[in-house]
Amino acid sequence: MFGRKNNKGFSLVELLAAIVIMGILTGIGIVSVTYLINKTEKEYYKAQESEIIMAAKSYTQDNRSFLPKRVGQKNQVYLKTLQDKKYIGEVIDRNKKICDPNQSYVQVYRYSKNDYSYVVNLVCDGYTSEDSSPTNLVGPDIKFVFEGIGANDNYDLAKVTITIEDEDKISGYRYIITKNGNEVKNSGDIDGKLEKKIEFTLPLKEYVPGIIEIKVIATDFYGNESNKKEQKTIVNSTAPTCTVLKENTTWTNAVPVETQVKCNDFTGLGCKKDVYTQDFYNDAKVSVVEIEDNAGNKGICNVNTYIDVTPPTGPVIENAYENTWTNTSYTIKVTSVDEMSGIAFIEYRYPDSNGKDGNGNPENEWHRYENSSKDPGDNTPFVTTAFSKERGEYVEIRACDNVGNCSEPGRSMIKIDKTSPSCSVHRSPSSPNGNNGWYNTSVTVSVTYSEPDGTGDRAVASPVSYGLSSGGTSTTQSDTAGTSYSGYVSDAAGNSSSCSSGSFKVDTVGPSISFGISGTNGTTATSTCSDSLSGLSGSSSGSMGLSGKSSVTYTRTCTDKAGNSTTSSHTYSYNSCKSKKCVGGQYCSDCYKGSPNTCVSGTYEVCVSSVRRRCKKTSTGWVMAPGCNSACYGTGGTPEIYYCDPPVCTKTETRTDPCRTTKNTCTYGCDPWDDCYTKECVGGFDF
Repeated sequence: MFGRKNNKGFSLVELLAAIVIMGILTGIGIVSVTYLINKTEKEYYKAQESEIIMAAKSYTQDNRSFLPKRVGQKNQVYLKTLQDKKYIGEVIDRNKKICDPNQSYVQVYRYSKNDYSYVVNLVCDGYTSEDSSPTNLVGPDIKFVFEGIGANDNYDLAKVTITIEDEDKISGYRYIITKNGNEVKNSGDIDGKLEKKIEFTLPLKEYVPGIIEIKVIATDFYGNESNKKEQKTIVNSTAPTCTVLKENTTWTNAVPVETQVKCNDFTGLGCKKDVYTQDFYNDAKVSVVEIEDNAGNKGICNVNTYIDVTPPTGPVIENAYENTWTNTSYTIKVTSVDEMSGIAFIEYRYPDSNGKDGNGNPENEWHRYENSSKDPGDNTPFVTTAFSKERGEYVEIRACDNVGNCSEPGRSMIKIDKTSPSCSVHRSPSSPNGNNGWYNTSVTVSVTYSEPDGTGDRAVASPVSYGLSSGGTSTTQSDTAGTSYSGYVSDAAGNSSSCSSGSFKVDTVGPSISFGISGTNGTTATSTCSDSLSGLSGSSSGSMGLSGKSSVTYTRTCTDKAGNSTTSSHTYSYNSCKSKKCVGGQYCSDCYKGSPNTCVSGTYEVCVSSVRRRCKKTSTGWVMAPGCNSACYGTGGTPEIYYCDPPVCTKTETRTDPCRTTKNTCTYGCDPWDDCYTKECVGGFDF
């Protein structure tokens, strides 16, 4: 015996197991309830559909004209009609709502002579009848097997076996026999008795010879219809022959051309027509008339018609200069084909021209090329006479055949220009505006071109090349002793011309003037004019006396041969110490050097009877003068010029001061270092 455990509750595993079991039981319950609900609902609507079908059957029994008339046809009667006619009341769905009477209907289908099917389509809120339409929408399969209709067969045994098959069962069929396009037998509707396969044989003896066509229309249980036909020709194999009574033997474009042939039959059955008359309208040298005997045998008769109603082909034009300017005469090639009567001639015109040709005829009218005819079938190109007249316009060319048919014209641009354009080189100003044939302002040189007189150089209308030989189309010329510019122009046809400005000379700068001074101590002011281009108009030299004056401004005007004038001035000032001279005793060899008031730096003065030298200061320091035998020294920085030591002088006066000036007779401009002699200043004009 096992003792009982005293558990206070469920373990976790036991709890989970209990939950799973409860879920399974709940699911089974829900599925079962749903199934029962759906089953009940389906049975409810099926009962409603059965009542609607019963109402439809009652309606069709009372209204026989509503029933489909033929096997395979179907009609529909709507629920609203049944309700309006009191065959049924309102149809209520499971939710007590009225089903749609305008969308709900019963389809009545006639699948045999006396049998009908009724299929309902009920539309309610949340419910529509199951689709009962057939899945196979293809009608019955139809096959033909002909026998006894070969060339060597006995036509008394001619027959056709017809097989009709359909897994959905055959509700009905019919067949139609035609001979030579005429109906000779129509079976009418035949009940298929819902068989899956029907096979029957039709004898054709009474319908031969001739063109026999069998057509079968069959319908299955669901109203799917199919039809099939097959044609066989059963004739006597001997064809009739013909005799030509009327034909045409010369080319013409006058249609129709009437022909006549007599039918000759050798079978004894005769021809359908004794004489066949036929009109022809299309291009042909020989046409065909078809004849037929009463056995259906056909024969072919060839008759001459010689019809040409088609113009030659539009010409193909080979223009080596198509839409291109040239200055030469040239020919072009024209290719056109006429397979019937052949090309009689080629002609041309200039449609946009207002001119006349060499014979005085308007150029915009058609003109014939001589010797342009060709034999039929000759497709070699025709070469025109040379185009030589200057023009820039279209030429139209067409081909005409021997009966007067002319092709659509082909068009080609003729651009011939044999006349050169002209150019001119212009100067601005156009003529010299100075003296003696000189320009005294800059000259603008430019080139222009113009078309020839008359009708105009059409080539110039296309791009041209023109300009100065030196480059560009214009330039500006300044000072020159004489120059000439040349220009050029060329048109698109290759014609060209040149032009020239002629020689011209330009001087835009006046003469130059230089001033000077001459005479002892500058007593005369001088001037000189010069002009290196056009030259001076007048004397080059000039002068003015300066004596007795303190300050003088000398003004001079010079003019060149081009008419340019220059005026310039120079002022001369009087200098009382213009020069100096030595007076008495020993004197320096050069009494004065340099500009007024300043001794010349770097100049050494040598006394005649002494060994006296000075030093000079340069950029690199103090430099000893030639002959000095000791270092340069002085009083310390200023003045800059120092004596050599010892200073020796021939005069008896003893030197006590290195910068003695008391013996100078000039207030400035004299050497302040010399006390060995006396100087005298001389006045004059400085330059």
